[in-house]
Amino acid sequence: SLDARKVYVTKHTDRAGRICIVLVARNHIKTSLEETKKTILYTLDKVISTYLTGKKSMDKMTCIIDWQNVAWENLDAEALKAILQTLQNYFPERLALMVMWKPPAIFKLAYKMVLPFLNDNTKSKIVMTHRTEDLTKNFDRSRLPLSIGGSSAKDDEGLLIPIESLTQDDIDY
Repeated sequence: SLDARKVYVTKHTDRAGRICIVLVARNHIKTSLEETKKTILYTLDKVISTYLTGKKSMDKMTCIIDWQNVAWENLDAEALKAILQTLQNYFPERLALMVMWKPPAIFKLAYKMVLPFLNDNTKSKIVMTHRTEDLTKNFDRSRLPLSIGGSSAKDDEGLLIPIESLTQDDIDY
């Protein structure tokens, strides 16, 4: 699942100084739910052990799910449910914000299927937007790649770090 290059961390933190995980939905191809859960746990374990522990640690994280250019095979309500329930049930205080970036109209159907499984606290942390202006509340656009609403002249390669190669020296905070 990591070979799909769908999980990244931004080089820069959000405005509140939190690490930001980026999930690229168009790179997700539905696999077994067990494989999806392993990827979720690997990602959270990597971020928590690298940035949410120690002397100079962050206490919360932000997540952006980039829904641009998704196709039918990329829409996976079970994976979305697994991500949100894992955060809600096992890491309830770690998620500060989840941004659903440019979700397609069909996404709303999948999201409605997932909503009944979420508590109000988790629901309150989820924001759906198509507008770049909405990102500026939580992110400095100059520190985000163009692909997710940023204005940085750097390409995605310089601003998005693949989760599997993440080290403590990668993030500017």
